[in-house]
Amino acid sequence: MVERKFNAGDLTRFRRELVRQERSAATVEKYLRDVGQFGAWLQGRAVTPEAVAAWKRELLARGYHPATVNGKLAA
Repeated sequence: MVERKFNAGDLTRFRRELVRQERSAATVEKYLRDVGQFGAWLQGRAVTPEAVAAWKRELLARGYHPATVNGKLAA
């Protein structure tokens, strides 16, 4: 399995893809903010299912509403 790490180029490519899909400006900004927060939280660690689950647990522990957490994960 190839280890996947998050980098700034990922956000650029993601923005291009969202624009290509004709997402609204507000959606693009929300998704980029959410993905950027996840990338910052990773602190250079690999993107794995375990990392995503840990981030979800942390967001819930911080008091985020489940719908908000799910929106962040969807991004």
